[in-house]
This record gives sequence, structure tokens and C-alpha cells, in this order.
Amino acid sequence: MIIGVRLRAAGAAIALLSAAACAPGSKSGSASPALSDYEITVRAGRALSVDPAVTSNGRFQVVPGGKLVLELASVHGKPAIAHDRGAAWSVVLELPANPDPGRPIEVTLDGAPAVARVAGEDVLYLARQAHGRIRLDRTSDPVTGQLDISFDTPDRDLIKLGRYALRGTFKARTR
Repeated sequence: MIIGVRLRAAGAAIALLSAAACAPGSKSGSASPALSDYEITVRAGRALSVDPAVTSNGRFQVVPGGKLVLELASVHGKPAIAHDRGAAWSVVLELPANPDPGRPIEVTLDGAPAVARVAGEDVLYLARQAHGRIRLDRTSDPVTGQLDISFDTPDRDLIKLGRYALRGTFKARTR
């Protein structure tokens, strides 16, 4: 009987430790995902539309428009996205249209429409003020580029992520 009590106590301790590691405030990985955790897409002839009540509902969408939209969507199951594997991490940035898709474009994001969101059953993280630079070597296939952006002040941060930064080179597909 003593063995049974010890096993039950050990099982309860393991369950408590597992629940603590999955809690929204836990950070069991990098402070932010890496670019390799995302599928990156460039959409020409689009724009970013952010719902006026975005701070409460987290809604935004990519709509037809005269701009370029760079969209980063998490690839589920990657180890660096360890805060909540059931959540979808996404970043959407509106860039000016590129009149020559074969030529490079470099953009400073200060003041440009942008949104970063981590959402599962609820919006866990939301930020709309991006800072930094993006360089696209060209905006038609193959798209390669360099990204150095951050969202310094989130509107909502239930996972205690704080500053959300992405840096590095990437390859994107066009749609």
C-alpha cells in the first residue's frame, strides 16, 4: 500500500509539473519563434485590413488592394514555438507596391500597417506597432529577403512574451 501512495503522489507531481509547463505564462523555449518556424508568403495586389475592435477580438484579414503583403504563419510542431503548440503564431505586414517585381525593395516599417498575433482559443498575444526594416531581393519567384523587425509594445500579452522580434534571411513563396 505504501508503494501505491508513493506512485499516486509521484503521478500528481508529474501532472502538476506538466500543467505548469503548459500554462500561458510559461516560456519553455526561445523568447520568440525563429524565422524557420514560419511559412512566409508574399501577396501582390493585397492590403492588410485590421478590425477596429482588434484589441478585443484579434481580427484582421488580407484583402484586395494595391500593396504587397508579407505574411508569416507558424508551422505547427516546430520546437522553437514552445509557448503553446496549439496556438497559431502569425505576423502580417503591409508593404508598398513594387512597380518592378524583378527589382529589390527595402522598407522601413515605422508607421506601416502591421499585426502580430498568437491565438488559440483566445488571443494570447497581439501587437500592431512594428519597427525595423525589410528587404526583398525581388517580389516575384523566387522571393528572398532579409527581415529585422520587432513589436515592442503589445496591445495584449497573456503569455508574457513582451517584445516580439524576428531577424534573419528568408525565402518566401508568392500568391
